[in-house]
Amino acid sequence: MSSSSDGNNSDEISLLDIYYFFRDGWVTLASISVMGLLIGLGISFVLPEKYQARALIEPGQVGYVTLDQGVASREIEPLATLAEKMKAPGFYAEQTLLACGLSDETNPRQKLVSELSPGVARDSSFVSVSFEAESIEEAKRCIESVLSDVVTVQEQNIRAVTNYTLSEIENVQAQLARANDELETRRLDRDQNAELVRDQLAVARSELSLLEASGQSEANNVSAITQVRALNKRSEVQQFEALLLTMQDSFRDQVSQTEDKINRLSSRLTALQAAIEQPNTRPPQFATPIFAPDVKVSPKRGLITVLSLILGGFIGLMFLIGRRAIKHIQEHEARLS
Repeated sequence: MSSSSDGNNSDEISLLDIYYFFRDGWVTLASISVMGLLIGLGISFVLPEKYQARALIEPGQVGYVTLDQGVASREIEPLATLAEKMKAPGFYAEQTLLACGLSDETNPRQKLVSELSPGVARDSSFVSVSFEAESIEEAKRCIESVLSDVVTVQEQNIRAVTNYTLSEIENVQAQLARANDELETRRLDRDQNAELVRDQLAVARSELSLLEASGQSEANNVSAITQVRALNKRSEVQQFEALLLTMQDSFRDQVSQTEDKINRLSSRLTALQAAIEQPNTRPPQFATPIFAPDVKVSPKRGLITVLSLILGGFIGLMFLIGRRAIKHIQEHEARLS
């Protein structure tokens, strides 16, 4: 029992053991830590300096005419859809890989997607992208080329919507031309018919005047036939006058309807033309200018140095522990032998 208790106590580590452990190995621990520090410091200066450019991409817009003939615009595709497309390596052109300096990479498209990290923040109206390069100009050039790819992809959809609106504009213009021709035709018909009725009315009034003059000169000997003729002629004059007024009222109603139609078509034509113009219809663009401060984002020399020192210390500690373990194993084997 006593020997077993002594064996257990010999396996325990006391503070004194820890003290001897560090006293005997502090030079090795410090040496390896300093070596790690120097290696990390060297790596931090060997790594190329990089600058970051960030931008917010606003998708393309297409205009449309509302029910009340107003003009509004909407995104050509949802933001989430655009962001998912930008995460696909095949989205980007070879020119973009060259602009981003990734053409020599093993998998340049995947690396570009990883670098850009396109995403949509909550309640945002833009797709955010960022890119790191060895110079500010290269980082900005890469982001600009990415926008060009977005423009190329969305341009087809914008063109399709615009072409549809242009065809509708042509249709409305044709309707407007027909309505104007119809109005002009009705005006000509009105003028011709009114001129004919006025001529007939003038003749009837002239004949009525002659009959009335004849009746006044022969007041005492006016025959019943003359009176009847004058009465009929007066009725005829009234009919022509009523017909002329009716024609004018009818034309006024027709013109009012046609002019309302022309006004509606003109309003729609104006709205359609405004819908295909900027800012209602436009290609994708940056929401704000590219943000590329003259501040290095990597390498983070301070962080690398600290981590290297910690890693060196850890390696040194593992080395000391391993060395002490080997020593104990050798001593134990020596006792057994």
